[in-house]
Amino acid sequence: MNAQRNSDEEEVKQFISDSLRIQLPEGSLQEILKDGIILCDLIRVFSPDGFIVKNEGKTKFAYQDNIGQFLREAERLHIPPSDLFQTVDLLEGKRMQSVITCLLAIQRIMRDRKLIPNTIRAKKKSNNMLFLKTEVKKRSSSLDLTKPSKDLCKSKEGYVRSQVKSLSCQTIIESPLPSPPHTRRNSSEALTKREEPKLLPTPPIPVATPSKSTPTSEQINLNNRKTSLKKMGTCAIAVQNEDGTQSVYALGKSIGKGQFGEVFGGLNMDTGEYVAIKRIKRNQMDCDDMNEVGVLKHLNHEYIVRYKGFSKDKVYINIILEYVEMGSLLNNIKAFGKFPEKLAASYTYKILSGLHYLHSQQVIHCDLKAANILTTKTGGLKLTDFGVSLSLKMKDDETTGEPAGTPNWMAPEVIKLAGASTKSDIWSLGCTIVEMLTGKPPYAGMHSFAAMYKIVEDDEPPIPKNLNLSEVNRWTLYVISFANRSAPV
Repeated sequence: MNAQRNSDEEEVKQFISDSLRIQLPEGSLQEILKDGIILCDLIRVFSPDGFIVKNEGKTKFAYQDNIGQFLREAERLHIPPSDLFQTVDLLEGKRMQSVITCLLAIQRIMRDRKLIPNTIRAKKKSNNMLFLKTEVKKRSSSLDLTKPSKDLCKSKEGYVRSQVKSLSCQTIIESPLPSPPHTRRNSSEALTKREEPKLLPTPPIPVATPSKSTPTSEQINLNNRKTSLKKMGTCAIAVQNEDGTQSVYALGKSIGKGQFGEVFGGLNMDTGEYVAIKRIKRNQMDCDDMNEVGVLKHLNHEYIVRYKGFSKDKVYINIILEYVEMGSLLNNIKAFGKFPEKLAASYTYKILSGLHYLHSQQVIHCDLKAANILTTKTGGLKLTDFGVSLSLKMKDDETTGEPAGTPNWMAPEVIKLAGASTKSDIWSLGCTIVEMLTGKPPYAGMHSFAAMYKIVEDDEPPIPKNLNLSEVNRWTLYVISFANRSAPV
């Protein structure tokens, strides 16, 4: 088994070395590729028009950023998802076989598609020009241009035709001759009197120079839309779509603000669709923000906010999301007060449906609360804000050392750093139900540390004693959310 892996690893190294025409540094494949820089260079060979900005930083986030760019570009090249690896597989080096499998798949697929790296194309083109120079030299030296051909001097009724004869890069031009006198001359005398052909200077042999490809009509339209928006004083955000096309969004007014990011309204300049654009400054972001993109892009459910695209420039990361018009559940609680039991039950059913889908996709939300649940004007809802969500595929490799979530909604095992699970989301759901029915979460008004202490130490779940519920619903809240915290069914 180890022998086969070593063989595969050497094949991957050779593939990268040949594609980039570089000598790889010494060390294991994980050490060579961990920062993601070589991966960015490699995928750029096969996708030269891809938008890749290498992050030269020496932090874990920089590495994750580069690896994420490689995986997104590989996905855009239609590399099957089953052949791709998780970012953490390479960062932690615990599942390097999946990284090796991915790179071997790319090698095989690119070979089948007969894609030749640009560097190899350039070399072949250079060799062709060298062959052309040599051939011209041989041909011109083998011909005596001072001896005219018999065909150059054929006349008819006093007119000698000019003939242009091209020998690769030399041109011979015959001038018209005056009409010969009526006295007949033999052919040898006529040839002696005829003017010698004039040789034009040899034009330089064209040298191959790289030229920019002519922009497509799609690129021209894209640039025109961006220019128009800038003239209007509006920021234009270009997003690469999954099918290889690009969409341009105009940035609108701010509709929400957080500690590091801000959410704006946005307009798709192709379809007119209104969207939400989450903008985070690159120098203020952390791995959680990139994690949100990685989680959302693979989710598709009625009660999960839809991911529409992602772009970045030198200053901002832009996450394009579905716009949900009525704001958060928390805003509705503040505007209309606590919810009646029937409405809370309706929302609870929809939240459970969304959680069931998340857990079936092996994703834990980790920060479920009313502020992270958006509502529609027809009574629907969307779970959002997946910044601290946990993929169970990566769970064994996560050792952050700090609890994820917001204190009043945290499950005891999360506070004790015992690890989040699907049960943790169900505990947070119970706290959210209390929030809907009373207008505030359990232990509201307490300091964060005091609330966490109570959650861990109290024998009873945090259901307020004065909560006016039917016996059936009180029992349901207790059993589903606190006593038997299994994944929703």
